[in-house]
Amino acid sequence: MKVVRVVLGITAGLSIVATGAMHSLVGWGQLKAVLANTQVPAEVLIGLQIPWHLAGVAMVTFGSITIALVVSFARGRKVSFLAIRFIAIAYVAFGSWALVAVKLDPFLMIFVVQGTMLLVVAWKPIRKQELC
Repeated sequence: MKVVRVVLGITAGLSIVATGAMHSLVGWGQLKAVLANTQVPAEVLIGLQIPWHLAGVAMVTFGSITIALVVSFARGRKVSFLAIRFIAIAYVAFGSWALVAVKLDPFLMIFVVQGTMLLVVAWKPIRKQELC
């Protein structure tokens, strides 16, 4: 089971890092190009750009945290997967909400899939010392 958790954790972490990077590097360029054809004021464009890039940075950070914890686990260190559980729950919850809000856009399944992968990696009862 440890090998499955490690492979799945690193795969999920790399996937989250990649989608976060693509979100900021490619996604913003595409959105900006679409918005350029509208009458969106410059202030609104900046107001969209900042949280857009924050989301990309957050995704890269979540994936990096996952990879770091899973690699430590693979090396035999005692590791708490509590952070990965929080990331997993956030991804599944956000992805599920987004699927309902956007009428089942298959693209949004990536959040549910990545979150579910993380749930498999981090699924264990939470011990009291992990909450302190």
